Amino acid sequence: WRKAPSEITQEESRQFYQQVTMDFEEPQRAIHFSSDAPIHIRALLYIPATREKSVLNLRKESGLQLYSHNILIQEYCQDLLPRWLGFVEGVVDSEDLPLNVSRETIQNTRIIRQLGRSIRKRVLRDLKNMADEDPDSYMAFWKQFGPFLKEGLSIDPDSKEEILPFLRFHSSTGNGGLTTLDAYVERMPDYQEEIYYLLGDDPVSVTFSPHLDPFNTRQLEVLYLLDPIDPFITSVLTDFEGKNLRNIADADLELPGDSADADLNNSDEISDTVFNQFIGRCVTTLGDRVIEVRTSKVLKDNPARLVDPAEQPSSDLQRVYKYLEQDYQIPTKVLEINRSHPLIQDLARLVDQEPGNDLINLSIEQLFENALIIDGLHPNPASILPRVQRIMELAVRTMPVELNEEEE
Repeated sequence: WRKAPSEITQEESRQFYQQVTMDFEEPQRAIHFSSDAPIHIRALLYIPATREKSVLNLRKESGLQLYSHNILIQEYCQDLLPRWLGFVEGVVDSEDLPLNVSRETIQNTRIIRQLGRSIRKRVLRDLKNMADEDPDSYMAFWKQFGPFLKEGLSIDPDSKEEILPFLRFHSSTGNGGLTTLDAYVERMPDYQEEIYYLLGDDPVSVTFSPHLDPFNTRQLEVLYLLDPIDPFITSVLTDFEGKNLRNIADADLELPGDSADADLNNSDEISDTVFNQFIGRCVTTLGDRVIEVRTSKVLKDNPARLVDPAEQPSSDLQRVYKYLEQDYQIPTKVLEINRSHPLIQDLARLVDQEPGNDLINLSIEQLFENALIIDGLHPNPASILPRVQRIMELAVRTMPVELNEEEE
């Protein structure tokens, strides 16, 4: 590390990384630099290929090796880089650092703060170059270390502006790639005033969310926040470039061009009386598990969805409670029903014509728990299997059987 970067080969750099860490995977990135101003520094830093350390890795803790005059001062110096860059490995050497500095007081020295600023700036510059010049490599980096950067938003809000350009998100554009906040804003139509997002568990299941119905109708892009840490960062990541970030599961969400929904639920196939009977049946079946059952103004392709009432914690906080398991209970929400959906219309007719049919209550229960699963709030999805089997049994039993001539 005391040599000039031009004096060592890539193979020598790789061998040194393996010698220091006993990680036999090739590092994804090497950052080798030296500087004399504003402080004398020589550094050879590495970004590992994966965030999981192998059992043979010598360095079980985070932190850089700190040297002065080629003498080791601290084996795990965690004061040079913030925690959200703690995945960086390597060696830092500065002759401006006195050899008699106390390990207990090293974090309070002015030189350490200067070293930290220089190293941090250099690491972020290298990451930006990788993102701009080699997007495939950056995607590999993001897959491994993206959660570190997202964690930085929640534990180090003062670094928000530094971190934001490096964030990547799945989105409803469906192109399979990831997008930046800058690129999202550039694609926004002129009339869109907010950045829309949806919390989910994976990029496949989230596409089935009923909350997307009005956005698909308007062709408005929605960011998918899929990492367990995402609910923690939405309280910090509230706006970008003057645009507020908005969870599309909010009940009071107003969308541009509401006329696009004008005809979604104007169905004459069932009367108000029949539909209201079904709403009442939902209320009596679900009881205090829902605050209200009402007609949806936005659903198009899905039969039902759950939304948060104004006085309840947001979906973001509900997911936080679920991950932390702090007395988590299924939240009480508002159930919105899509009156024009064939399933809802058939169930409403069944309530009117055969109010004692077992399929009615079973189907209402299933609609409710389907919505919980889609929102990632169901504590035990496997518990629905007996009900699903019972619905199948009843459905098959009531299916008309076509007989051939001999059977007739």
